[in-house]
Amino acid sequence: MEPVKQAGGLKRSTLGVILLIVVAGALAVVWKVVAPRLAHRQQKELIEETSDARKFSETLNVAGDSWLGYFVLRSPYFRRLMQEGGVKYQFLDDHARYGERMAKLAKGAYDIVVATVDSYILNARGHQYPGVILFVIDESNGGDAIVAGPKVATIDDLNHPRIRIALTPASPSEFLLKATASHFNLEILKHPGPWRVETEGAEEALAKLRANAVDAAVLWEPEVSRALKLPGVKKLTSTAESDDLIIDILVAHRRLVKEKPELVARFVKAYFEALYYYRKDEEILLEQAANDAKTASPEDARTMLAGIEFVNFTENCHYWFGIGEAIFSPQEKLPEIIEDTVAIFRDTGDLDSDPLEGDPYRIMNSGFLADLYTTGFTGGSVLRSKFSTSPTPEATPAPAPLPPISEAAWEKLRRVGTLKILPVYFTSGSDLLTAEDKLEIDRIAKILAHYPRYRILVEGHSSPGSDPEADRELSLRRAEVIRQYLVRVHGIDPNRIRAVGLGSERQLPRKPGESYRAYRARNQRAEFVFLEDPF
Repeated sequence: MEPVKQAGGLKRSTLGVILLIVVAGALAVVWKVVAPRLAHRQQKELIEETSDARKFSETLNVAGDSWLGYFVLRSPYFRRLMQEGGVKYQFLDDHARYGERMAKLAKGAYDIVVATVDSYILNARGHQYPGVILFVIDESNGGDAIVAGPKVATIDDLNHPRIRIALTPASPSEFLLKATASHFNLEILKHPGPWRVETEGAEEALAKLRANAVDAAVLWEPEVSRALKLPGVKKLTSTAESDDLIIDILVAHRRLVKEKPELVARFVKAYFEALYYYRKDEEILLEQAANDAKTASPEDARTMLAGIEFVNFTENCHYWFGIGEAIFSPQEKLPEIIEDTVAIFRDTGDLDSDPLEGDPYRIMNSGFLADLYTTGFTGGSVLRSKFSTSPTPEATPAPAPLPPISEAAWEKLRRVGTLKILPVYFTSGSDLLTAEDKLEIDRIAKILAHYPRYRILVEGHSSPGSDPEADRELSLRRAEVIRQYLVRVHGIDPNRIRAVGLGSERQLPRKPGESYRAYRARNQRAEFVFLEDPF
């Protein structure tokens, strides 16, 4: 009797042999893949069991760049604190590739990243904001600046069709230019065009300015100081004259925050302990910062650090996150900065809508600061004079109140630039503010708050009437009403702000097809000009 065959004609025994060969081959392939991994794992376990590597129970990968404001995160003392806490810690320098940094945070390759508020808002939106802001690291205080050659006298001159500006794309300094374009209504700079000369860093941007290939450049230190030594080069504006523009933050992955809150708390506490360690010993700070920045000497490091305001634990709580007892009048500055940044990006066309849908708290987590605060932890820090009326040993001086100056001295001040013109309309022949006017002035006040070191000139204008002198008097009364409102409602230093009436002597160009009535109404306006001492 013949053996039974399968439908395809193969004997069962033959089919069994084939299946056995296939299974054996598959197992061989699997073993070829798995064996090296298993060996690697066993070797790794052996290394950890027979070396000091076994003392690390956790691993943290933090990504950033060489900005000196991130020095504490790269410092020997902070690394030591993390190691003592059983954390294997790495700071990875991605050379300021912000888009790549956010993509890797989203994928989980990085646990924590550092960035500026503007960079996080813009570069993380495509990843649905994978992390939350745990604290503010520092604020640029002169480290970023817009400088210009002899052809450019004021910020207003940047709004010229043939202007050429060198800048590094996606850098914090570019955001300074965007904020300036928004606040000063530089329409040309709000859109891509031939004005934009992209470079790979501040050094290249400075080289183009030196070679007269551009009219202005957006730089950061030490190139800012080098540029100002060139003949005819001047500073138009910088983060030394502005507040709350370029803010560095620490962002932790949401999964890390949810799954390992104890590790995150350990990290936050160690950071502020390390910050205090360096703040109280300037010699060690300068020596190690010089090594970190690869500068020639501690004095070079001192110059660079002068443009950075590190934000300590108490300031984070009381000023940025609204944490603290009522007696300290805590403020929540960070949500406001986030909203202002979104508004700037919408004005410059980088965003067509608010990616946070009006809720800045969705990218913030104040819980770790609050928990530390309730334990009495201060990180050795106290409020500096910028945030408190009581000076402290850590004090970075706040802008001193501006002294009163004479009319003649006002005339000698250098014109920095004209702020965005918002419609402050008055009823014909009246100097009374409407409710709508007050809302517009409130918006102007928010811009003024970013630039506390400039004096302010309120210029009143009127539409042409039959009596030029009467026009001037009316425009002066209107400017003075606005000045008084800013002083009374927004606390502007009266010595800092002056009102003048220009009447109808500076009429706006009439738009094509604009009715005469609309044109007259548009000329009844107020303009805000920033001024500074020319020396």
